[in-house]
Amino acid sequence: MIKVLAFLKKRPDMTAEQFKRQYENGHAVFSLEYIPNAKKYVRRYVEPVVKPLTGEVSAQDFDALTEIWFETREDYEKDFGRIAEPEIQKLFLEDEDKLFANHDHTIMIVVDECESAI
Repeated sequence: MIKVLAFLKKRPDMTAEQFKRQYENGHAVFSLEYIPNAKKYVRRYVEPVVKPLTGEVSAQDFDALTEIWFETREDYEKDFGRIAEPEIQKLFLEDEDKLFANHDHTIMIVVDECESAI
């Protein structure tokens, strides 16, 4: 199983609730059209908490963690290869500009996920 992880920072002029609403009702819906081979697509929204030992709130470098699972590397490459096509890439950049702080801050990695039965 291949999984894409994206660590995303919201635009500074957005509240956490605005960010979540725009992501769920806008970007997530938009993205689904371009990842037909995905098996699962999850967005996890970060909530800062107070550290119990220090009373401090941890600084956070991202506001959401997105996870997209693919059965095979070929499925991942098909979908993300299509997203990289210039005309589709332009659509994604325009849509993401409504939501994310900047593209330089986004961290994206691919992992080969192995799971053990417990």
